[in-house]
Amino acid sequence: MRITTTNVPLFTLAIAAKNGIDLKGNGVGTDSFNSADSRFSTDTRYDPTKASTNGDIATFGGVVNVGNADVHGDVFLGPTATDTISKNGVVTGTVQNDFNFDFGDVTLPGGNWGVSPLANPQTINGVAYQYVFSGNADYTLSGLSGNIYVDSNAHVRLQITGNASPSIIRVASNGTNSGSLVIYMSGASFTLSSAALVDGGVAANLSYYGLPSNTSISLNGNASFVGTIYAPNADFKMGGGGSGVYDFVGACIVKSAAMNGHFKFHYDENLVNVGPARGYVARSWREI
Repeated sequence: MRITTTNVPLFTLAIAAKNGIDLKGNGVGTDSFNSADSRFSTDTRYDPTKASTNGDIATFGGVVNVGNADVHGDVFLGPTATDTISKNGVVTGTVQNDFNFDFGDVTLPGGNWGVSPLANPQTINGVAYQYVFSGNADYTLSGLSGNIYVDSNAHVRLQITGNASPSIIRVASNGTNSGSLVIYMSGASFTLSSAALVDGGVAANLSYYGLPSNTSISLNGNASFVGTIYAPNADFKMGGGGSGVYDFVGACIVKSAAMNGHFKFHYDENLVNVGPARGYVARSWREI
């Protein structure tokens, strides 16, 4: 038998959850853009005047509560999942009952994870950063309460073994000069109080992976996030949101997701091309 396979992208939806998605509050919504296509972005960034309707959400079990939100995309439900839509809620696409996904656990990849970064306090553009990374390396932190800056052309992998509560994470520059940051979170709780920024607006340059011991992720107040989150054992809460529309840019896969207040979620369709893959699956087969 000859079997052909394809390497399936990991992030094909705006929000995917194991056990439910709760969209509550006013001004909550999802849509999409494409950071690699100027028809659907401006200088690789999300532009509300060029937004598209692939802000799909999905849950394997539990309830998708659309509430009064505007979901500019489809809603996918697993075999035991249900949905509720309030009278002011909007789903521009369809509701489908065929969602299936393998929420595999994260494992720490190989690397020199015994190295602890030295605090390197610097003030950049008026912001005080405790850690400034200017080279390529793997590091381990027992916890994090300070701010992080990843310089142009620096590619950093960071393992955090305890709870983390940074205010600002920034990945500098754009295009081929952009830095990149990959966080492996084994601490139980991660809370961001201000912003995780990628100068070029490309979500693929900031990746967050929650190991099985990571059970809680929160964006508090007016916090915003540009990047991807894969944390299948974590409850993800997005609260507040600012007066603008640049709240979450990228994609997430979590145990459960809740958006409250004025919060907008923008899926970057280019993650299908430049984001990580979840592995090979059979595409076709025939006897020979």
